[in-house]
Amino acid sequence: MLVKCVIIFILTAGKFLFVKNSQVNIARNRQAFQSTTRVYSPDDTSYAYRANDDNINIHHLPQTVIFQCSATSAYETGSWISIDLGKIYLITKVMVLSRDTNRYKDLKNFTIYAEDFPKSTKRNFCYYKENIVKRALSTALSYYETYDCAVNAIGSFLTVDHLAGTKYLSLCDLQVFGDFIKERDYDIIDYTNNKFYAGTPFNPNLQLSHLMDNNLTTFFRSRNEENINKLPFFRLDLEYYYEIYGLIVVGATSANSKEFSFIYKDGKSYIFKCSQPIRGQYILIHMIDENDVKSKHFFEFSELFVYGRKIGNPNSNRNTKDIVAMHESSIDRKSFLLDGIYISRGSSFELNQVNNNYVRATLSPPIDIKVFCITANHAGTVNNGIRITIKDISNVQKAYLLSGNYRYEQTVCEIIPETQASQIEITSLGSHAILEVEIFERGIISTKFKIMTQIIHVYSSKNISY
Repeated sequence: MLVKCVIIFILTAGKFLFVKNSQVNIARNRQAFQSTTRVYSPDDTSYAYRANDDNINIHHLPQTVIFQCSATSAYETGSWISIDLGKIYLITKVMVLSRDTNRYKDLKNFTIYAEDFPKSTKRNFCYYKENIVKRALSTALSYYETYDCAVNAIGSFLTVDHLAGTKYLSLCDLQVFGDFIKERDYDIIDYTNNKFYAGTPFNPNLQLSHLMDNNLTTFFRSRNEENINKLPFFRLDLEYYYEIYGLIVVGATSANSKEFSFIYKDGKSYIFKCSQPIRGQYILIHMIDENDVKSKHFFEFSELFVYGRKIGNPNSNRNTKDIVAMHESSIDRKSFLLDGIYISRGSSFELNQVNNNYVRATLSPPIDIKVFCITANHAGTVNNGIRITIKDISNVQKAYLLSGNYRYEQTVCEIIPETQASQIEITSLGSHAILEVEIFERGIISTKFKIMTQIIHVYSSKNISY
């Protein structure tokens, strides 16, 4: 849509270049997030996007029970909503439309910020509202409240922090106005046509588009491995190298699976902002063992938004030159054990104790190994482990055992004490279809975020196997 406006260029002392477009609502239909989501039923869900979409209503639609405003859970303290503006703006004005229900009194005592990421440590104050926002009896402009921002309210996200305790944070419309400063370095990565790998999930027909559809009823759910020690995981292949700036993970709702609502409740959002951009091709989310018998080694989430900037294709970042050869007996296995394909549709071979076969990787020059990982397929059976034997530059050998106590396709890893390795030998104590081998060089190999009973890794380019 073509918007007519007067454009004025102003060069300030701070070297910002402003484009005057303060009469355009820069929040309309932009991606929105909120701390939790009120869910009455799968069809009556108060999604964050209802605060800034084109459908502006102040009460339930006629002849329906569907509420057309955003709303967080009423049982949450410190609720918030954040709109991704897509570019960096000097925010000048914010307009808020409340609701026409008795809960309109909940909308009070909130602070508005401009920031570079939701709930960031780099926040610029816009406005504080102490009293109750007036009840909206219609969607006319006269029922909006308008707040003029403080100076230097600069950012690419507009966030409203609710300070009113266990009250709904509900907005029927949120409009944001400001002056364009510049493009930002990162945006949401569209991975909907990419590949993911999660062993064998509970819902194998999951499409990646379901994790970016702003719909809490479509979600990833891991297989329940109640009696298996291997914890579930989800790994996303971005297919290109990116600088990752942050992630936003939205949980599924208790309306979907009440028996697992202790993991994520009411579509709770988790914000992960990298302290500095890190480079990688893979996003890994996996559960950690905190002796939580309730979890039964199960987890799920409905949305995954990754913010980053593409910096190259995977071939330009692969560093396999240090691995001179990777042989099974006399057969070269390097081509597919380092091909970055983790699923059974890729190449694999059987590593079997009965056949007494092994894989030997020769490293030149020697590599200071930090982590060693193997991806294997056991079909539906538990298996014995995989032994890796590492020879250092003094020809001293040390063996490590990777667990085989899992079913289906999984990735298992071992942290290696400081070792300058010249050779690695892989042998099996059972029968394993080996799909991929990863060797991580010592250094910053990933950024790790703890999220309740789960861990998120962003693999960095220190991984020498891709």
